Amino acid sequence: MAAEELNLTQGAVSRQIRALEELLGSDLFLREHQTIRLTLAGETYAREIREALRRIYSATLGFRANPMGGTLNLAILPTFGIR
Repeated sequence: MAAEELNLTQGAVSRQIRALEELLGSDLFLREHQTIRLTLAGETYAREIREALRRIYSATLGFRANPMGGTLNLAILPTFGIR
């Protein structure tokens, strides 16, 4: 699922997770047979970075929608705005 969303192979995602775990010095996932689940440390980490990732995603969408930047301010009558 993550691999599909990121347009990567499962192996590439696995290597990136391992690299992140090495950087952090802690396992983020428990690997059991054919399943994986977050460790307590992984759950905490995910919860703490979720907002930052959401902001990066939002900024990226905003940039892609308007790469030249800038804003547009409009002044309209309320009745026109409602329609």
